[in-house]
Formats: sequence, C-alpha cells, structure tokens
Amino acid sequence: MNGINQKEAAVMQAIEGLYDAYAADLYRYLLFLTHDAALSEDLLSETFMRAIGALSAFRGESSEKTWLFGIARNVWLSQLKKSKKLSGDEPLADCLSVSVEEIAENRALIDRIKTLMNTRSETERTIFWMRADGYAYAQIAARCNIHENTARVLFSRVKRWLTDTLSKEGFL
Repeated sequence: MNGINQKEAAVMQAIEGLYDAYAADLYRYLLFLTHDAALSEDLLSETFMRAIGALSAFRGESSEKTWLFGIARNVWLSQLKKSKKLSGDEPLADCLSVSVEEIAENRALIDRIKTLMNTRSETERTIFWMRADGYAYAQIAARCNIHENTARVLFSRVKRWLTDTLSKEGFL
C-alpha cells in the first residue's frame, strides 16, 4: 500500500471504531431531538460523514464522544434551519434552552430506569436494553438462548412493571 492508501485505511479504521462505540448513543440522542426514526438515521449518517472530514482536525480537547455529539447537534441544527422549523425571528438560544431542559428531565428518568432495571434478572435486563436499542426479538432470543415468544413475554412484563413503577413515582 502507498502512503495515501494507508492514511485512508487508518481514517476508515478510526471512523469504524467511533461508529461501533457511539452510533447507538448518537442515534438515541438524535431520535430524542427529532422524534423521527428515519430522519435520525439520516442525521446519524451525516454526523459520521462530517466526522470523517473533520477527523484530522480533532484536537483531543474533549472526548471523542463529546466531539461526535457536538457534530450531531450541529447537524440537527442545520436540519432545523433547512426545514424552516426554526423561524428567523426565534432566537436559537430559545430553541436550545427547551431542549436542554428536556434533556435534564430525561436524564433523571433514564437514571431511575437504570436503577430499577438493576433490580431485575440479567436476562430481563438484557432483553429490555436490547429491545430499547432496537434489536429484533429474534436477535434478542438468540443472544439470551430463549425462544422468541419468551423474549416477547418477558419484555412485555418488564415494560409493564417499569411503566407502573415509574407512574407511581411520578415520572410518567
């Protein structure tokens, strides 16, 4: 391989590592911002396209995850401007302050969900988190060595228990 191909290979390997490590978290963040699965997937792709272009400029002043989330946020803001969901009269800070408040509320909810889920069996936790990450029941069943219907039933029970518990605690 010549120098250019080695450099390109190194960049692609770095991006693949970043994708493997952070794509699921970035997707959930973008889904939270957009409430649209297809748009979130598009924005995720755009985030990594921009990251490829900016990888050589990454100075390491923040973590890779923070850097990628910043890119994702900027991609989302660009999308807002393009789709004219953000009017020219509305200050950008007003739009972002609402999102920051929502994120803070969601963090408390997520922390509580994690605490509650730690009281469940390992199988139930695995099923719940895999389903939350978008895995199909067949994939979950294969991972847990159970039947697909068992995965569905266990997820349903845990989800119902979690919803009831969070409702009683005032989170929902």
